Amino acid sequence: MRIGEVLALRLEDLDFKRQLIHVRSSVYAGTLGTPKSEASTASLPMPPVLATRLKTFLASKHYRQNGLSLLFANRRGRPFSANKLREKKLRPLLTSLGIPFSVRGGTTSFFLRKP
Repeated sequence: MRIGEVLALRLEDLDFKRQLIHVRSSVYAGTLGTPKSEASTASLPMPPVLATRLKTFLASKHYRQNGLSLLFANRRGRPFSANKLREKKLRPLLTSLGIPFSVRGGTTSFFLRKP
């Protein structure tokens, strides 16, 4: 899943009974819209460990209820901006862990290289 698709997930996109995540929307520059391509609209398997973590998150104080039923919403109840999230949260986290950050493939290459 692309980051914009994750940020656009709504509660109704999570099918815990059938263990599926329905990708129906995307976020670009903090605005909800359609996924990048028609092929991006899909139902993906939800691994049991992810289902457990999502249920825990939804029951926690970290989940923000909002009028759009977004799984991840900012303080105003709107979708997060992928660019802001990447720069303010993901990049500092990866840097603190000593993992190189690259928008396209650099981080994946880091994990796939042989020791």
